[in-house]
Amino acid sequence: MKKPSQKAQLSVRLSPRGPQLALFTAVIGLSHCVAGRYDDAITFLSEALKARPEFQGAQRALCVSLANAGRLQEAQKVLALLIRQQPGLSIAWVKQNLPFPGTVMERYLDGLRKAGLPE
Repeated sequence: MKKPSQKAQLSVRLSPRGPQLALFTAVIGLSHCVAGRYDDAITFLSEALKARPEFQGAQRALCVSLANAGRLQEAQKVLALLIRQQPGLSIAWVKQNLPFPGTVMERYLDGLRKAGLPE
C-alpha cells in the first residue's frame, strides 16, 4: 500500500490542475513537515495556499514548518492570520483535534509554541 504522500504525489501528477490540487499538495507538505523536512514542507504548503489561501490545515503546518526552520517572523505572520480565522486556536485545541502520534505531535506543538500560539 502506498503512503499518503505517495498517493498525493501520484494524484498531482495525474491531475495537475484538478479541483483537489490544494489538498494533495498540502498532504505532501504535511508529510515533509512531520518528517522534519521543513524546507520541502514550506515549498509544498506555500503552493497549496496559493491554490486555496483559507486552508487552515495547510496554514497550521506552514506555521509549524516555518517556526521549526527558524523563520520565526514568517511563522508569526501565518499564526496571526490563523488566529484571526480561528480565534479559539490554542495548543489545547490542537492536542484535542489533531491525530498526530507522540513525537510527531510534540514537534508540531513545538513549532506552534515557537510561533507564539497560546496554551
